[in-house]
Amino acid sequence: MAHALKVPLKASKTKKKSPAAKKSPAELAAQRRRAAIERTRGVLTRLAPGRSLSDELIAERRAEDRAEAKAVQARRRSAKR
Repeated sequence: MAHALKVPLKASKTKKKSPAAKKSPAELAAQRRRAAIERTRGVLTRLAPGRSLSDELIAERRAEDRAEAKAVQARRRSAKR
C-alpha cells in the first residue's frame, strides 16, 4: 500500500497586509468621519425625501439674520430720538 504525499495545492505565501494597515491614524480617522457623514446623509434622506434640509436651514438662518438686522436698525433709530 503506497502512502500518498500531502502537498499543498498552493504555495504558502505570507499574508498580505490589509489596505487599512498601511494608513496612518489620521487617515483612518478621516475615513471613519467620512463614513459617519455618509450614514447621516442616508438617514436624513430617508427622513425627508424630496427635501433639501440644508437649503431649509440656510433659508431659516437668513430670515433670522434679516429679522435681527431690522431689530438693530429699530434700536438705533429709537436711540437717536
